[in-house]
Amino acid sequence: MGFDKSRFEFHLGYDEMKNIEIDNYRYKERYCAILVGPMPHSGTGKGDFSSIITALENEEGCPHVIRMGENGLKITKSGFKKALQCLLETRRIETDNGGTP
Repeated sequence: MGFDKSRFEFHLGYDEMKNIEIDNYRYKERYCAILVGPMPHSGTGKGDFSSIITALENEEGCPHVIRMGENGLKITKSGFKKALQCLLETRRIETDNGGTP
């Protein structure tokens, strides 16, 4: 799609997500969006929110959140591509060549 893979940061371990610190993403220009798939509801960084995803969606200063999957959270190649296309269409990101794929 025209993106350099170094632009992405992946956290794919279910157990790793239990210790995700939401403050690491707040007010950081480096992050324009967070694409989420299956992950634990509870974790150290969720504060008073019901889940980590809800905290990311509602904490002030967090990047835009896209829940991946049609019927429940699921990460697939087509879902990842669809999320990137959505970010391109809403002009939250651009491809590395400055155009659209």
